[in-house]
Amino acid sequence: GGIYTTASLTMTDCTLRDNSANGEMADGGGIYTTASLTMTDCTLRDNSANGEMAADGGGTYTTASLTMTKCTLSDNSANGEMADGGGIFALSAGEPNSIQIALINSTIRGNSANSSDGFDSSQGGGIYSRVMFDSASLEITLINSIMSGNSACSGGGMYNTIALVDLGSAEISLNNSTVCGNSATDGSGGGIYNYEGIVTVSNSILWGNTASSDGNEIYNDANTFVISYSDIGGSGGSGGGWDGTLGTDGGGNIDVDPLFVDPNGNDGVIGTVDDNLRLMSGSPCIDAGDNTAVPAGITTDIKGFPRFIDDSCTTDTGNGTSPIVDMGAYELLRSDIDSDGEVNLKDFSQFASYWMNIACGVCGGADLTCDGDVNWDDLTAFAKHWLEGITP
Repeated sequence: GGIYTTASLTMTDCTLRDNSANGEMADGGGIYTTASLTMTDCTLRDNSANGEMAADGGGTYTTASLTMTKCTLSDNSANGEMADGGGIFALSAGEPNSIQIALINSTIRGNSANSSDGFDSSQGGGIYSRVMFDSASLEITLINSIMSGNSACSGGGMYNTIALVDLGSAEISLNNSTVCGNSATDGSGGGIYNYEGIVTVSNSILWGNTASSDGNEIYNDANTFVISYSDIGGSGGSGGGWDGTLGTDGGGNIDVDPLFVDPNGNDGVIGTVDDNLRLMSGSPCIDAGDNTAVPAGITTDIKGFPRFIDDSCTTDTGNGTSPIVDMGAYELLRSDIDSDGEVNLKDFSQFASYWMNIACGVCGGADLTCDGDVNWDDLTAFAKHWLEGITP
C-alpha cells in the first residue's frame, strides 16, 4: 500500500490517503509494518486492502508494537473472501513475541471489513487482533479514544482472538473511551467481540452498537471480561439486573442513554466527521467515572479539555474525591456552550445574550453554576476556561 517498513518508524503530522494493497492475498492498504511504529497527529483515510482470497488491515497491518496519539483512522477497508481489520490488523505470532498497541486521544471511524464470500468471513471493522502460538502475547490499550460507525460480519468495532486456545495471551483495556454505532452485519459483537482474551473496560461508554446475532454491545466468549464505572447499553447496570453474559460486573455501571450531543451529525450517518459524541447537560455519564482507573499522566480528554472537571449541576455518582471523571472520551465543559469543542467568541456571544437574566431556567446554557441566574459567578466560571480546546 502506502508504506512498507521493516525498520522502526516515527511519523508526525502526516496524512496517508487513497492507498491500496491488491492481490490474491493483500495486507496493509495504508501501512504494512513488522517493526515498531509511532504516529502522532496523523490521519489514515480511504486506504484499502483488496484480496481475491484474503485481505487484512485496510488502514494498518502490524506484527509489532504500534502507538497512535491524536490520530484518526477513517473510511479504510479490508475487502476479500476473508477480510479482517478494516482499520487496524494486529498479529502477534512469534515464539516468543510480545507487541503493544496503544491508541491515545484517537478516533477509529467508519472503517469496514467486507467479505465477498457470503459467509461470516470478515471480522474487526475497526480493529482486529490475533495471537498465535505459545509465548506470543498482545496488549491493546485505548485511552480517551472513539470507535464509531465501523462494520464487519463480526466484531463491528473490535474483534479479539487467540487462534489456539491456551496458547499465547491477549489483553485489551478500554479506559475513558466511547464505542458507539458500530455494527456486526452478519454475526455477533456489534461493539466488541472477544474470544479467549482478557478485557478490562472502565470509565467508558458502549452504546448504540448493533449485531445481527448476539451481543449488540459486547460478545464475550470464554474468558475474563471485567466492566466497571461504564455505561453499557442493555447491561441492566450494576447489581441484580446485570447481564452476566457480558462479563463481570466491577461496580458503578449504568444502562442509561448517555445523551450524546448529536451522534449522527448533520448527515444523519454515524461514523462520519460531523458526529458529536460529547455529553449533553444532564447526561448520566457526567461525574460518574472512577478516578482511580484513570491511567497515570492522563490529565486531559480527547479534545484537550481538563480530564477532571466538577460539574456543579450534577451530583457525583462516581468513585473518588471531587472532581470526578466523566465516562467516555469527552469531559463535559459547560463553558463550551455550543458543544463544538472550543471555548471561543461564539460561546461568549451566547453567554452575553443572557447576561444578568434572573430566573431564566437553563438560560441557553449560560447559567454555568445552575442557580437559575446569569451573573458574575457564571462569568468567573466561563473565564476560567477561556480559549480551552483551541490549538495554537
